[in-house]
Amino acid sequence: RWRAAQRAGLKDVQVVVKDVSSKEAFEMALVENVQRADLNPMELGEAFRVLVDDEGMTQDEVGRRVGLERSSVSNHLRLLELPGPIQQDLIDQRISMGHAKAILQVPTQQRAMIRDQIVRQGLSVRAAEELGRRAASSTPHKPRPGPSRDVHVIDLEERMRKALKTKVRIVGRRVRG
Repeated sequence: RWRAAQRAGLKDVQVVVKDVSSKEAFEMALVENVQRADLNPMELGEAFRVLVDDEGMTQDEVGRRVGLERSSVSNHLRLLELPGPIQQDLIDQRISMGHAKAILQVPTQQRAMIRDQIVRQGLSVRAAEELGRRAASSTPHKPRPGPSRDVHVIDLEERMRKALKTKVRIVGRRVRG
């Protein structure tokens, strides 16, 4: 800052001198860099990842430190899930963060195809979101397995069914039923 002030021709500069550890200095420098306006979304995502993974901050703490909502921090971190070419499109501003979020809602194997359609047709973010929703909903979902039932309970139900000659269903938890 002193060198920048000298180049700007300033004779006086207000500063705060803090005695901090190298870890705290790193964290402070990272937070200051994140607050700069000229970082692209991928650089922000990577900086947030360092703060979360390496510095042990929560997304909420990162958001408070840099003046953003937790959801914004989360969205930037999700960008790191994109394939490299799509991340480069974001850096080169061929797509916006809104487009990237629309791409993220589709399964991994469809992301490149959706990206190509967005760029080729020059889709708006709203149109990209709709395209992403349609692509995500057309993908068959694997059925979720139900809760597993104890084989002893199933056996007991079967024996009671045979003895009572009626439907039997044992409902409850391990401790009571």
